[in-house]
Amino acid sequence: MASRFQDNVNTSALVALFGVSWMSVHAMYGLVFRNGYVDALVRLRDHGPYVLPGTDYPILTRFNGVPPLDKMLTLAGVMFSPVTDGSHPAASLFGVYFGGQLIPIFTVLFIEGLRRGNVRKAVGQSMLWGCAMQAFGYGLVMPIYAVIHLFTSPTAAPRSTAFGEAVRPSDPALVRALPAAMFLGYFVPTVMMVAPIPWNTLHQWLGGFWQGVPIFVALSRHLIAGRQQGDVKSRSSFSQDTHALRRVYSLTFTASAVVHWATIAVIATRWLVPFWFPPSLRDTLTFTKVFVPPRWWAPGQMTSMGEGIHNFFQYDLYVGSAASLVWAMALRTNALGVLRASGSRTRVLWDTAWQCALAGPGGALVGIMQDRDEQLLA
Repeated sequence: MASRFQDNVNTSALVALFGVSWMSVHAMYGLVFRNGYVDALVRLRDHGPYVLPGTDYPILTRFNGVPPLDKMLTLAGVMFSPVTDGSHPAASLFGVYFGGQLIPIFTVLFIEGLRRGNVRKAVGQSMLWGCAMQAFGYGLVMPIYAVIHLFTSPTAAPRSTAFGEAVRPSDPALVRALPAAMFLGYFVPTVMMVAPIPWNTLHQWLGGFWQGVPIFVALSRHLIAGRQQGDVKSRSSFSQDTHALRRVYSLTFTASAVVHWATIAVIATRWLVPFWFPPSLRDTLTFTKVFVPPRWWAPGQMTSMGEGIHNFFQYDLYVGSAASLVWAMALRTNALGVLRASGSRTRVLWDTAWQCALAGPGGALVGIMQDRDEQLLA
């Protein structure tokens, strides 16, 4: 019965994930073809003017001297420019929100890579998956990661003695190092990218630097863990594993919630005391303009490149979050068994919706994974 139940769960999750993957292609990349954003990029490349959209600043085209990477980082610079320079306030505020949600997304990705059952598998290559998300979009890569994880990871199997070992961290020292690594490898580069630096060339270079945050987090994690890795690993117990994971999950949920509510506070303040804001912000910092994208199947023509990339990032977050939540709920259901999972589906859905309201979809992802790990490693 348990095997049949797990098969049903995985089948439902995989069908949902394939649907989300199909939507990611059409809602993200199809959207920027239909709304004129890709045409604008082609015109900029072929005819100029070779300046950042809406500015007189020349586009930086050389970052590290490696032509493929330089082209990718140049494209990223053009795409992120309206988000980081404040010229499109709604996109900038949404960028802050998305940046806050990436904290739990990357954290869960790195935790999964550290589980004993995933260490030598494709899903254990957290840094490479993070780089793929940076290059191609969270919404495009997350469904692919989730499908591969459900097919190949021992941590996606039904609960058993071997399963209990598979979900344990391979090294709790590396887990404990994650919050500090996220601060150094993610938060610091993010602040540097959005800081109001007067030298635009440096600003563009820092934007390109930010694309490497998965690499910086991975390196920082190992540097911080240092020599203690081997000692902690040899003494590791279920209680130590639980404590290490609980601390990381709690800090990550808190960080996600802070950015979530800070974004809502800006919109609420603009609504309650609009005279505090200049007309340009008063008209754009609304919930609808910040969070609600156009219909992806018929978006109409964009009014600016800032609007075009804003809509792309909206679907990037929403589609990727749908995939991550489907995946996390499938993992939880498989782990906790037939009776508990089938008897608490409504509660799980309610808890997920409540956590989304408290800390955004990234916070809900952390909440589901923490609930699963707390019960498995208790």
